[in-house]
Amino acid sequence: MSDMLFLANMNAKGRLESCQNIQQPRVYLAGPDVFYPDAVQRGFEKKRMLAEFGFTGVYPLDQEIPNFQPDEITAMQIARTNEEFMDSCAIMLANMREWHGPSMDAGTAFEMGYMSAKAKYAAENILIVGYVDAEHDDLRNFKERVVDLHYDGRAMEQDGSVIGDDGMALENFGLRDNLMLMQAIKKTGGEFFYSFSDAVSNLPRLLACKNRMTDVVAPTKAPAKTLAESIEPSPGDMLEMHYAGCRTFSSLI
Repeated sequence: MSDMLFLANMNAKGRLESCQNIQQPRVYLAGPDVFYPDAVQRGFEKKRMLAEFGFTGVYPLDQEIPNFQPDEITAMQIARTNEEFMDSCAIMLANMREWHGPSMDAGTAFEMGYMSAKAKYAAENILIVGYVDAEHDDLRNFKERVVDLHYDGRAMEQDGSVIGDDGMALENFGLRDNLMLMQAIKKTGGEFFYSFSDAVSNLPRLLACKNRMTDVVAPTKAPAKTLAESIEPSPGDMLEMHYAGCRTFSSLI
């Protein structure tokens, strides 16, 4: 990250802190980190980094489960508590590294969808940010990983599509993962990063941009448009133009 962008993020961080009256913004830490041998330490370190930028990290292992048993009752308790954790947060940092195959962890994908639904229906501003670890994760796009890891290279181009040796078409948009997951990030004004530290340090900028957007357009259901009105930008178009401007001119924040 350039020095200019770092300073821009720190300036945004300062403005964000000055607007915080009582509670720091809560960030849900989604990802397969909970399965690592050092899962507790990983969560502690990520929460520490978030605190440096004025955020409170919420980690799935923050919950206490007395009499833990590897059964369905325990599994449902974990799931319910994770949903409660997400309900308490307006921001998600999603670790999108590949997990047991070419795609990301299925539980994390569900959690991104859960927060995406909140972004559509909740009154609060929801922000979803994705990241991987460029030093350790597979940086190839989704199609490349599927061709290699699932089909062992046995795929071919056919009429502009990529077809596996089982005759099934592959998603081929050059994205990190499934298009619905990447849209969940984009529609909330989030971005994708190649390290957790970059994702955290950019949160103040993204959140400041998101908060300013509430003064530009409110996501309300629009009445039917006339033909003349149909050429005007929709609220969704205005959101996308605003976020594009924020990404382009982030150094001016």
